[in-house]
Amino acid sequence: MIKQINEKMICDVKGCKNSASGCFEIKGFLKRIYLCSECQQKLHKSISKNFVSKSPKNKISSVLDEKQGVTSDR
Repeated sequence: MIKQINEKMICDVKGCKNSASGCFEIKGFLKRIYLCSECQQKLHKSISKNFVSKSPKNKISSVLDEKQGVTSDR
């Protein structure tokens, strides 16, 4: 989702004056948001607190349950 850039751009985060190392595309007027590596890490940490990835063990056990014919009501 975040693409590495070779252009010399400044990070779009308010108060940050670092050189951008990546960007991602959005809808609207700006079309692209440029981020430095430090702001990318901060954004990742912030998003990680809200979204927790599912354990691969859950997926494996659900596939095994399906093969054995066990169904779960959700």
